[in-house]
Amino acid sequence: MSLIQQLVTLHRVDSQFRALEGRLDAARATLASQERQLGVLSKQTEDMRSQERQLKTTIHALEVEVAATVARVEKLRSELNASANEKAYKSIILELKHLEENKKKVDDQTLAEMQRLEELQKRVVEQLAKAAERQRFCDIAKAELEERQTEVGARLEELRAERDRAASSIPDRERKLFNATADSTEGEAMAAVNEISRRHREYCCSACNIEMPFEAVLRLTSNQDTIFQCRACGRILYLEDALRETIGPAPAKK
Repeated sequence: MSLIQQLVTLHRVDSQFRALEGRLDAARATLASQERQLGVLSKQTEDMRSQERQLKTTIHALEVEVAATVARVEKLRSELNASANEKAYKSIILELKHLEENKKKVDDQTLAEMQRLEELQKRVVEQLAKAAERQRFCDIAKAELEERQTEVGARLEELRAERDRAASSIPDRERKLFNATADSTEGEAMAAVNEISRRHREYCCSACNIEMPFEAVLRLTSNQDTIFQCRACGRILYLEDALRETIGPAPAKK
């Protein structure tokens, strides 16, 4: 078997292998994308939870401050009623005024923080709903990946073994060239030569439709142990048996 025939055999197995592996890779990528989005939602939810805890701590501290102020006001009022000294009376009045003003500020701040907390808690509920929906998508993506693995797993291993066998008989340099070309062309390392017009000797690469010189086509008919690549797309070119037989070998040089 010629080098080109060996490469064609490898190409046909490799294309099937890459197609199946591509299906699995697509399912893996979908699952990974869903998991990343779920991770973002989870991180955002945790940040909101942290803000919620901080707000509750702040509100509690403000409530403690208000309670202390109320207690102080009640004590001062008792002292005020018992005061017989004008100077002490005025001092208590001033402190009461200051405490009442401060209490109003703290009450306003507490109300504002409680409103923030209420809004944040609503956002947390919405975030949890989004996370639950994203988790559902993750579960679906995981199930689809497992289903595909079940469907194609055995066949993929068979094709892997076939590909390894087909590649083992190809020289190292040509095998590396084939693999590099397959990687850069989404698994389509080889392309057949198409006949456009036999009369006008017009032929092209079946992958990119770039016209080929007839001399290059003739070389393919007579030399199947040398790799010829398309000058445009870089794919390894070959002739189907029927076309090669109709063209015939290149005439010998005199």
